[in-house]
Amino acid sequence: MIFFKIDCQNTTILPFLSIVKNIMLLIQIIVPIILIISGIISFTNMLMNPDEKKELKKIFNKFLAAAIVFIIPLVVNLVIGLFGDISSFSSCWENADSFSFGSGSYQQTEEDKKEKSKPINSNTSNYEPSTGNVEGACLRTDKTTKVLFVGDSKTNTNGIPSKFAGISKANGYNVDVTKATKGAKTLEWLGNNYRSIITNGSYDCVVLQEQIDVYSDDYYTYLRGVRKIVSMVRGQNSNVKVYIRALWVLRDSDSKTKRKAYEQTELVANKTSCDVIYDGKAFDIFGETYPSSPLFKDIVHQNPTGAYLSAATIFKSLAGKTPTSTSYTGGISKNDAKKVFNIVAHN
Repeated sequence: MIFFKIDCQNTTILPFLSIVKNIMLLIQIIVPIILIISGIISFTNMLMNPDEKKELKKIFNKFLAAAIVFIIPLVVNLVIGLFGDISSFSSCWENADSFSFGSGSYQQTEEDKKEKSKPINSNTSNYEPSTGNVEGACLRTDKTTKVLFVGDSKTNTNGIPSKFAGISKANGYNVDVTKATKGAKTLEWLGNNYRSIITNGSYDCVVLQEQIDVYSDDYYTYLRGVRKIVSMVRGQNSNVKVYIRALWVLRDSDSKTKRKAYEQTELVANKTSCDVIYDGKAFDIFGETYPSSPLFKDIVHQNPTGAYLSAATIFKSLAGKTPTSTSYTGGISKNDAKKVFNIVAHN
């Protein structure tokens, strides 16, 4: 659960975190070296003066201090990573490594600079998910379809992949679902660290979801992450269909913030030949239609009904048709499942 959101593009926060990380790195390297050299000198003195037994304790303390100083930054990084679902600070901390003081923002690669110089197709703002073209859909009824989900806690919370599998099976599709998910991690990070999962099978469908700060604010990191994973999965199956979820930002985000995030996803999808799944819009419409039925468990994560709504919306895009059977409800009430299907069917 994220209690507060930090803008990683902030011109004060990111430079400060970058300086802190660089100082920690210098301390982690230089201080242990100084302590080890000092310990070696003390050890040499003890050999020359065997009666100086107190030197032995000094040597031990110096080597112990060197080990502690070296380990402390590792512990700090681990602790911040563990709090990824509580605050977006962990993402800022991770992304501070790529901050460039020359540009005053995230360091752009040569690929980013080339992308910036390319014209953007203004028609991408009208990009819509596939609806009803079963022949061109990803899910097949004549075989088991292999589906991969890649994302952070907004994919994993309350089991969107498993609910998608349940809805698919109830509607006549056999699916083999795999997930590569970790809280507060970007697609770029997941591509680097879950490579074995992402390239382990020849997937038929891949559903991507970007980390919240990148999704709403950092187009170039978003594009790099999608391109990395698209290249990996298309290297295994050139016919794989890749979808990017345009979901909510925060529960209470205004329409301008959501529109910016949606448009950013549309631009990334346009440049990587992916389809867009608008479960964020489905959430908005559901909230307007059924205001007494909540979809969130906190300000950013979906509750079981929200997960079921996302799963049903994803199914519609991958199958090319609306789910009809409510024999599988994914742990929510039959009535809530019918509400979900009503929204999905008419949007």
